[in-house]
Amino acid sequence: MASVIIYTLRICFQCFGDLRDSLFFNFFTLVIGIIPIVIITIINQNIKLAYNLKQASEFNLKIESIKGNIEKEQTVCMFADNDKDMFEIQLSNLLYIEAVGNYVQIYYFIDSELKNVLLRSSLKRLELQLVDFPSLIKCHRAFIVNINQIDKVTGNSQGLKLSLKKRILKFRFHAIIQRI
Repeated sequence: MASVIIYTLRICFQCFGDLRDSLFFNFFTLVIGIIPIVIITIINQNIKLAYNLKQASEFNLKIESIKGNIEKEQTVCMFADNDKDMFEIQLSNLLYIEAVGNYVQIYYFIDSELKNVLLRSSLKRLELQLVDFPSLIKCHRAFIVNINQIDKVTGNSQGLKLSLKKRILKFRFHAIIQRI
């Protein structure tokens, strides 16, 4: 990198013969190079922001329409890899499930208090067990969320974010688009 700068300065000295003219030429070249990059970055961020805000508002409408159609008093049974350990909970109390290595962490409410339990199972295996529950959606490679627990979906130029009861999670919504 330094050799390129030295070579450029040498060329400039030969062309202009004066250090001041050479520095002006380098400054002018730098400004010409930076301005388009800054403008393109700002435009790109604004396009992403508009797209994600539109997606978030569409998701909020779809989720609200789905929430009313789902039966909330179902019991969810999740079995571990050994088929001996089991966790059972009402669907209305389940918040989300998170993959943690070879385990899954299940977050749920008991008397308005957030609790969690660790179960030895893969998220893929649990996802296959929960196929009969349309309100449980895999929205990220490491998370399954309960649609009934989603307060709102927000967006910015970096992506979309789920706001769950007492929790905020950032996800990619490709899987939710397909399921909703």
